[in-house]
Amino acid sequence: MKKGFTLIEVIIVIALIGILSLILTSIVAYSLNNYKMSKEKHEEQFDVRLAADLITLEVRNALSISLISSAGGTGTKYLYYADNDLIMVDEDGAEVNFTNGKIQGITFELIESSIDHIFLEFNVTGINGYAVNSAVLLNNMASSDIEESTDVVVAYTLP
Repeated sequence: MKKGFTLIEVIIVIALIGILSLILTSIVAYSLNNYKMSKEKHEEQFDVRLAADLITLEVRNALSISLISSAGGTGTKYLYYADNDLIMVDEDGAEVNFTNGKIQGITFELIESSIDHIFLEFNVTGINGYAVNSAVLLNNMASSDIEESTDVVVAYTLP
């Protein structure tokens, strides 16, 4: 009696190994794709939330605020959207990007409530549709201090 494997046994083992390899490769590729999509969603949500938090922290105690069509000049701080980022310009005119390019747009609106409070409403939208809508109560502003408006740049001064 000879010892060893027949050709049919070897072909069956190779076929089984091939099938298992194909299944394993599909699982790994699916997992990597899910990881990539999850990471992109996380980065987008992080940028949108960071922008919303920064807008809130910056304007909440503003002494004056207005919505204008473009930033420029010194002595005033500005917040605006450009090139998928939230940009802040300080009083000296230096620009700082606060996000990582995952923002699709930001809109601002100054409104007065029925009880004479002033709010800055804003909407931050990510590149894949994640959005945060919020309103900031402007603590140091009276209803006579503003005009209700909608525009793309927030100009403000802090105490």
